[in-house]
Amino acid sequence: MSEVFSPGTSLTDAYSGRTYRVRSDGNVDLDPRDEPVVLLERTDAAPSTFSWDNATVYFALIDRFENGEPSNDQSYGRQAPPGQTVGTWHGGDFAGIVERLDHLEALGVNALWISPPVEQVHGVGRRRDRRLPALGLPWILGP
Repeated sequence: MSEVFSPGTSLTDAYSGRTYRVRSDGNVDLDPRDEPVVLLERTDAAPSTFSWDNATVYFALIDRFENGEPSNDQSYGRQAPPGQTVGTWHGGDFAGIVERLDHLEALGVNALWISPPVEQVHGVGRRRDRRLPALGLPWILGP
């Protein structure tokens, strides 16, 4: 956190409204069991002037976008087969997205839509009811 927010900075979770303070060691105390997803922003931040009217949205399938940190390419204990194949992971990650933000901004992109940052469904074909899981997310979208 200290790379973005200096110690002592007050942060507010946009979802719950709870306030946190960045500790002197640069960390923030929160329990992921209480809040599995947080969106922290400066408590004193000015309201955004962003508007979805005429927004230029770029969709990035994280795994296929940019490999910014090769050390995490074998996530979930998977080993890549020799050669690049369509069905394997390609190493894209958040670090790769961050590396390309200037490029996206130069293209006029002002909103980024990313694929869900969860383990991708693999080895799944058509279900018995002949439907395909929407976006590979049957556990999120429900039956």
